[in-house]
Amino acid sequence: MRAFVILACCLAVAGCATEARDNPPKVTVLSKRPHADIAACVVSELNRELGGPAISGGQTHRVETIIPGKVWEVTPQRKNPYHGDIYLVRLTRVQSGTKIEAFHPPFATWAVIDTIPARCA
Repeated sequence: MRAFVILACCLAVAGCATEARDNPPKVTVLSKRPHADIAACVVSELNRELGGPAISGGQTHRVETIIPGKVWEVTPQRKNPYHGDIYLVRLTRVQSGTKIEAFHPPFATWAVIDTIPARCA
C-alpha cells in the first residue's frame, strides 16, 4: 500500500510539472490581423484576466520572439522556476494570416485563456 501511495504522489507531481508546450494547444484560431496587433491584444487580455497590481503579486505578460518573423509567444513575465511556462499563447505566421494557439494545463481555472484567441483574432 505504501508503494502505491508513493507512486501516486510521484505521478501527480510529474503531471503537474509539465510545461504548456508539452501538450497540444487547447484552442487554435486563424486571423487576418497583423501579428503585432494580435500580440498587443493578447498581452492586454492576459494582463486583464490573470494580472493585477504587481504589489499584490499580479502577473504581467510579454511577447517573446521564438523564430524571428515567424513565431512569437506571449508568456508570463515571471517564470515558474520548477515548471517553466504553465500557460502561453503562440502566434505563428502562416500563408493565410496568423495562427493563434492557446496552451495551458487541463484544469478549469485556466479555461479563460481559451477565450483570448477569438477575442484577439
